[in-house]
Amino acid sequence: MSSKTSKFSSSLDHHSFEFCQNIDAYYIHRRMNGGDDFYVCFENSDTKDNTFAEIIDHDNGSYTVRFSTKVAGTYTCSVMIGADEHVADSPYVVKVLPGRPFPRRCHIKGEGHRVAELGVKACFSVEALDRFGNAVFGRISDHLPLDIKIASSTNEICDFDVAETQAGHYSVTYTPTEAGYYRLTVESCGISIGRSPYSLEVRPIWVSNAKVV
Repeated sequence: MSSKTSKFSSSLDHHSFEFCQNIDAYYIHRRMNGGDDFYVCFENSDTKDNTFAEIIDHDNGSYTVRFSTKVAGTYTCSVMIGADEHVADSPYVVKVLPGRPFPRRCHIKGEGHRVAELGVKACFSVEALDRFGNAVFGRISDHLPLDIKIASSTNEICDFDVAETQAGHYSVTYTPTEAGYYRLTVESCGISIGRSPYSLEVRPIWVSNAKVV
């Protein structure tokens, strides 16, 4: 048995990834009836997890293979006859790309979103994830614009720098000019990122350096 299929790639923008591929059965000539004994298995190259695909027999020598996942990565698609015989060109490579950044699933890391010292530069980072928790790679500023506000009852920190430090990451730095408790809000397009808003304490240096006896 041989088949006609192709390499495939897609992204997880709105739904779980669904691989849907038609397979036409051949021996010497095109098969005109169904009932071929074969199976299709997808293996994640990173986790080595195997998933068997659904096969729909159209009873005319053609089949539809369906496979869905929410995990981005490279998959090896093996189309097997019986127990151990690959069809022509099998295995195939299927690439599932992460979707666009999804604000509610993104992470905020670093001490600077919880505690800072007066007059000392503080920093925290934003890690972009898609709606299924897959790390997003590449430039993210077009899809995850940041709106940051750091304010207390008497003061607002307006001078901070936002930079894309590596693929899928922002670095946010600021220097507090007044001690106290602040509300740190990090949003994208009106949607809170991580567990924003956060309670941020800006401590005087003498408090930060004090030793407990």
